Parts: sequence; C-alpha cells; structure tokens
Amino acid sequence: MLTVLVFGNPYLKEDSLAVSVAQALELPDVQFKITANLNDLLDEHYDAILDVAYGVPKVVLLEDVNKLREHRLVSLHDYDVTYFLKLMKAMGKISKVKIIAIPATYPPEKAMEEVTALLASLPQQ
Repeated sequence: MLTVLVFGNPYLKEDSLAVSVAQALELPDVQFKITANLNDLLDEHYDAILDVAYGVPKVVLLEDVNKLREHRLVSLHDYDVTYFLKLMKAMGKISKVKIIAIPATYPPEKAMEEVTALLASLPQQ
C-alpha cells in the first residue's frame, strides 16, 4: 500500500487542488493522509507527497529536492513543504523523496487522471 501525504489549504483556491484531488480519488492500495502539519514529514511513514506547484506544465514526479524552488521567507508563515524538505535533507534526515506536483491552476478532472496514472506507476511498498 502506498501512503501519500497531501498538503494544501482547502480554504485557498490556489492551494486547494491537491486536497480536493485526494478527497475525490478512491484508489485501491493508496492511502491519502491530508495534513497541514509540516511535522508529519518527520513523524509519518509516507511513500510520496502530493501538493500543488507553480512552474510545472503537467502533473510530474519530482525526486530531487535540490531542484525545488523556494520562495522568499518573510515570516514563519512562509515555511512551506519545499523549505522544510531542503532543511531535512541538509540535516541528513532524508536522502530522497517523491513529490507528485500538480500545476496550481490545473483542471481538477485532468489532475485526477494524471495523478492516478502516476500513482499506478510507483512501486508498491
């Protein structure tokens, strides 16, 4: 069974797509855990992360934390998944990660179709 941590804010249109996709999909052998708590990256066992992203043309699998672009940090509210993953890698807490990135402005139906196909291609744990 694959466990997928899902990040997003269902109250912000531009950050809610991953959450709505996870809530709509019912896939055998895939468990979605919706969270807003970055500590779950440390505390939970997970096989992949599902989140929205800017600058990707379609649903993609990202495996290199160093290629993730972080935005400028102004306050504690700006600490996001990208920043936290890079920090964890620098501290030696993780060596690899699988991030399923959905374009933030993607149509929900297309996102569900492409996420389903990508999850089917991942090896079962």
